[in-house]
Amino acid sequence: MLNISPETPYEISPLQRTYLDFLRAAAATMVMVEHGLEIFRIKSVTYLGISAVTVFFLLSGFLITVAACRRVYLPGPQFAPFMIDRTARIYTAYVPAIGLAILVNLVFSVGQWGEPGTNTGFGAAVFNLLMLEDYPLLQIAAKLTHNDAIRIHAYNTAEPFWTVSIEYWIYLAFSLTFFVGIRKERIRNPVVLLSVVAFVPVVLYSSFANAGQCLSLVWTIGSVFGYVFVITSGNGAYGVKRYYILVLVGAIGFAGRLLKTGELAYELQTIAFMAMCLFGIFMILGRSPAKRVALAKPIAFVASYSYSLYLVHNTTIIVIYTQVFRSPSLAGLFLAWAVSHLLAFAFYLCFERHHYRVGAYVSARLKNTVITAYTPSLIRT
Repeated sequence: MLNISPETPYEISPLQRTYLDFLRAAAATMVMVEHGLEIFRIKSVTYLGISAVTVFFLLSGFLITVAACRRVYLPGPQFAPFMIDRTARIYTAYVPAIGLAILVNLVFSVGQWGEPGTNTGFGAAVFNLLMLEDYPLLQIAAKLTHNDAIRIHAYNTAEPFWTVSIEYWIYLAFSLTFFVGIRKERIRNPVVLLSVVAFVPVVLYSSFANAGQCLSLVWTIGSVFGYVFVITSGNGAYGVKRYYILVLVGAIGFAGRLLKTGELAYELQTIAFMAMCLFGIFMILGRSPAKRVALAKPIAFVASYSYSLYLVHNTTIIVIYTQVFRSPSLAGLFLAWAVSHLLAFAFYLCFERHHYRVGAYVSARLKNTVITAYTPSLIRT
């Protein structure tokens, strides 16, 4: 059983929450900046995207683990409510974003984007909606047959969605491990059991291959730090000095890896040192007596629609580039970034912020088959 108790206090402080919001907002912005510079043919800055995706997966592993630990002592089975919460969180904005990419592809001549493979048409849309884009078995089949058409990629302008599908299947793998493997819950629904066939190749393949090379392991590192936070945050024996040491060791190791490799890449040692820095700072902030944080509100505002920004920015930038400017333009790039933020906020208002309602609706519809009561996540992720 997990080494936690009902009395274990692991509240995230206002300062820590602002820090997490800042990381989310900064990561979404970095992805947008990287893609904008590349789409407008101005400069290639892949280290921004690598850094952002790493932060996203570290934070996801951390926060999902903390949220799951909060459910350990709730009454009744928690696997189904947890996965409904996560599915609603992901899909409420994801489905409209896929629809936007399909609509753009039908209305505008935007060209072909993304990696080689099939990324338009009905089949690609279905695979994307099922989170099966870049599915490992299809990637392997494409390599063996030398036929890229077999590989179903993210839907054209929605190219960044490859990370969303990986993350979703990791959620399922983690929740089965946590609630079924550790909490000893029983799963009788055949749909859940069949989904194991789908997620195993994704999670395993993403630990050593796929676009991020090791994203399953990156997520796991974040999860480990989440568990460490849960079991140590209420223990006075864990002094703040050791977290300063953690950050120092992480910073030295991170700098050393960059000097060794000469670049920032999806490389597990580098990412581990990065995690030490990020979560060491988080732990230090938890011991700070500060209650108010400068710029907390604007940071929280941008963070609130950061997921929507991740979903719509690439499509938005491509439309503005291909339909308006068609050549490198800093003015066009800044316009594309501004429109991306505006559209993302509109997506948040129309779709993303309603994920709790979607989760509650799905729970009510399925309550007679797999669910007891829906409990939304207590951690904002």
